[in-house]
Amino acid sequence: MSVENRAKVVSLAHRIGTVLLTVLMNMNASAAGVRPHTV
Repeated sequence: MSVENRAKVVSLAHRIGTVLLTVLMNMNASAAGVRPHTV
Protein backbone atom coordinates (compact mmCIF):
# COMPACT_ATOMS: atom_id res chain seq x y z
CA MET A 1 0.00 0.00 0.00
CA SER A 2 1.54 3.27 -1.09
CA VAL A 3 1.74 6.30 1.16
CA GLU A 4 -0.55 8.22 -1.19
CA ASN A 5 -3.27 5.56 -1.03
CA ARG A 6 -2.94 5.31 2.75
CA ALA A 7 -3.35 9.08 3.08
CA LYS A 8 -6.44 8.90 0.88
CA VAL A 9 -7.97 6.12 2.98
CA VAL A 10 -7.22 7.96 6.23
CA SER A 11 -8.76 11.14 4.84
CA LEU A 12 -11.87 9.26 3.73
CA ALA A 13 -12.20 7.48 7.07
CA HIS A 14 -11.82 10.78 8.92
CA ARG A 15 -14.49 12.41 6.75
CA ILE A 16 -16.92 9.51 7.30
CA GLY A 17 -16.23 9.60 11.03
CA THR A 18 -16.90 13.33 11.16
CA VAL A 19 -20.19 12.94 9.28
CA LEU A 20 -21.28 10.07 11.53
CA LEU A 21 -20.42 12.10 14.62
CA THR A 22 -22.36 15.11 13.31
CA VAL A 23 -25.41 12.96 12.51
CA LEU A 24 -25.24 11.33 15.93
CA MET A 25 -25.03 14.70 17.69
CA ASN A 26 -27.92 16.07 15.60
CA MET A 27 -30.01 13.00 16.49
CA ASN A 28 -29.22 13.47 20.18
CA ALA A 29 -30.10 17.16 19.94
CA SER A 30 -33.39 16.36 18.19
CA ALA A 31 -34.21 13.72 20.81
CA ALA A 32 -33.55 16.29 23.53
CA GLY A 33 -35.87 18.75 21.77
CA VAL A 34 -33.04 21.11 20.87
CA ARG A 35 -32.68 22.46 17.35
CA PRO A 36 -29.48 20.96 15.84
CA HIS A 37 -26.79 23.52 15.17
CA THR A 38 -25.10 23.02 11.80
CA VAL A 39 -21.42 23.93 11.67
